[in-house]
Amino acid sequence: MSRSVPDQASKQSPRAPRGGRSANDKLRWATAKALLFALLASPLGVLAYDLYREFFMPGAAFGPDPGEEIVRYLGEWAIRLLMATLAVSPASRLFKRPHWVRFRRMFGLFAFTYVVLHFLGYWALLAGFDFGAFIDDFAKRPYITVGILALACLIPLAATSTRGWQRRLRRNWRRLHRLVYAIGVLACIHLWWLSKAGYEDAFLYTAILILLLGERIVRIARGAAIFKSNTMNKTYWQENLRLVASCLVVWFVVSFGFGLLLVDVLNEVTIGGFRLGFWFAQQGSLYLFLPLIFFYAWRMTRLDRKYGVDEPDEPRDSRRDASREDDQ
Repeated sequence: MSRSVPDQASKQSPRAPRGGRSANDKLRWATAKALLFALLASPLGVLAYDLYREFFMPGAAFGPDPGEEIVRYLGEWAIRLLMATLAVSPASRLFKRPHWVRFRRMFGLFAFTYVVLHFLGYWALLAGFDFGAFIDDFAKRPYITVGILALACLIPLAATSTRGWQRRLRRNWRRLHRLVYAIGVLACIHLWWLSKAGYEDAFLYTAILILLLGERIVRIARGAAIFKSNTMNKTYWQENLRLVASCLVVWFVVSFGFGLLLVDVLNEVTIGGFRLGFWFAQQGSLYLFLPLIFFYAWRMTRLDRKYGVDEPDEPRDSRRDASREDDQ
């Protein structure tokens, strides 16, 4: 029996790269990823150099209060990278570069890293590892309460940022990661209440966040514009506006009514040594803010499902590329 001769065409044609990407594409991606990693880590290198200078020449790098300066520095980079994370997808759509979404996860993880370092810096350098001092600050300083809430919301986003979690959670993964917009709001509130000398930075980051949220709202509005029935379109937005108005009314009653109008009456009640009116004035509206956001997201998901509206997402190719990099 004669041995079969392999087909010449199949013998000469090279095998397609796994995943549909050439070796050059993989090299370019690896290079871009390494450069971005070095760029995002460079503030830590600057901080390490300043710590070296401060060790040998006290006051040369951080001034008279090194602890507060280090915490402030880490907080600045935390909010910068948080805004950069939110800006990746809009920028990829604006400049028609869908492959930019591949870098979104790295931006997000670095933002989380700087937030954690910001908190650890406060815990070590300002609170002095004193849990009692931390609890006292948490109860009496609203900007610290807001910062802790933002960190608590970031933890599940960082933990579920991999492709494996995206497969497990499916559509719930996108719903969970919409929480990043609430985190952006909390970060801006934290900055506004923390600012002492001026509000320029707080105004700048709030304006950036408003632009990013506005771009998202416009995209949702365009998605809703595909309704064939004008009546359905009108009803959808009426229910949406009623939902927003009801959430704002609840928040206004708690923050303005309990925290200002009824503060003297509620101060007659004490819980855990704290006057209830003072608590509502300082913390009540903050603690209510987060569950209201979860409630709004849950209700909006039900409205979208009811009217067949879904938020437009990145092109399928860009999502596939980003998912492939998450596996690596």
